[in-house]
Amino acid sequence: MKKYGWNIFLFVILFAIFPMVDVLNGYILSAGSDSNLSIGVLYRLVCVTFLVASITMYGIKKSKFTLLVSCFVLLFLMCLIVQAIFYQNAISTIFADFSVIIKLFLWLLIPYYVYQRKAVFSQNLLEKLLLIISILFTLGLLGPYLLGMGNQTYDTSDAGFKGFFFASNDATLAFIVCMTYTGWFLFRDFTKRKISANLGLITLLLGNAFSLFLLGMKTGLLFAAAWLVFLITKHVFGRGKNRFLSRLGIGIGFFIGLISILLVGMQFILTTLSGLFIRITYFYNLYNGDLIRLLTSSRSVYLLEGWQTYIHAPAPLFTIIFGQGFEYRLLQFGRLGLVEMDFFDSLYGWGILGVLLITSVCLYFLVLSLQKGRFSIYSFTFLILLIYGFFAGHVMFSALSTTLLGLTCSGIILQERRKIN
Repeated sequence: MKKYGWNIFLFVILFAIFPMVDVLNGYILSAGSDSNLSIGVLYRLVCVTFLVASITMYGIKKSKFTLLVSCFVLLFLMCLIVQAIFYQNAISTIFADFSVIIKLFLWLLIPYYVYQRKAVFSQNLLEKLLLIISILFTLGLLGPYLLGMGNQTYDTSDAGFKGFFFASNDATLAFIVCMTYTGWFLFRDFTKRKISANLGLITLLLGNAFSLFLLGMKTGLLFAAAWLVFLITKHVFGRGKNRFLSRLGIGIGFFIGLISILLVGMQFILTTLSGLFIRITYFYNLYNGDLIRLLTSSRSVYLLEGWQTYIHAPAPLFTIIFGQGFEYRLLQFGRLGLVEMDFFDSLYGWGILGVLLITSVCLYFLVLSLQKGRFSIYSFTFLILLIYGFFAGHVMFSALSTTLLGLTCSGIILQERRKIN
């Protein structure tokens, strides 16, 4: 680590531990803490402070990326101030909205930090950081599960287990990202690694998949199954220089593993799936067979009703341009204040201004990642994050997710073969 310098060393340590910070934060909240300033919020403030200080000390050079980041930060801060003045928000409301913006800033400050240091910040280092995060996330969920601690995914049902992660949607997305990277890194260099290293990565990949099964979210279960099948099929039947014995070993290993899981854990699997099925059936009947409402977890309803609160605001022009703010909407409209679909929450919370800023950054990284010869696992993961954020939310406005989004965008930055202008 000496070759990277103390600043990059601190960066790696600071962001490697964030799964454990979220577990500790969830544990304290589960214990009934009434503190207004959680460990998670303090940790993110430290992260943002470190990033701003490091970026400033390194020296900011003129580029399109610098202009984009600067406009993003300054215009969101301006929007916060304008909303506070217009709605005469209390300090607590301003702080709550600022904490949401801080999460967004993580998304861009992380890749900008890497962009400044891309000459020394290697892809290998980023991969190691992502694998450490994957390990800590898995331990953070399986540890409480094995100790008989933690919380169920659904408060009114035995279906699913989220441990001490505060939001099940955030945790599901985290494990989807971790499983994506772990699986890809495993099979990419499978024949070049020592057997012990491969066994370690296989164990981690299965741990990621089992964690998604424990969480019991529909999207997570479908992704885990589809990703495992894709990776194994690609390795066994795909073109490439994979040795015959490697292909044969993976195929046999997968078959033996599947049989072992079915024999050893059949009762557990049936119990978990039964609880999930009962919950789905309950809501299917509750919604009178409305499949769209069931599949979207009522987001389709909140979207339409939230739209009414948005377009019928007392000051329509101001609302359309600057939005109403996250905390203001939650205080005024309760559950309708948060649709949990990132694009629409951006529109309702920060108006056209917020949508344009977020869309501009998304398009920037999308174009960057899809350039000829540049598509990578980071590009693929970025697309997953965008799709998940549009339909299920919890990407742009979750500190956990924006950290992973920022690291994914860092990978896109490191993949580039030419200088960003």
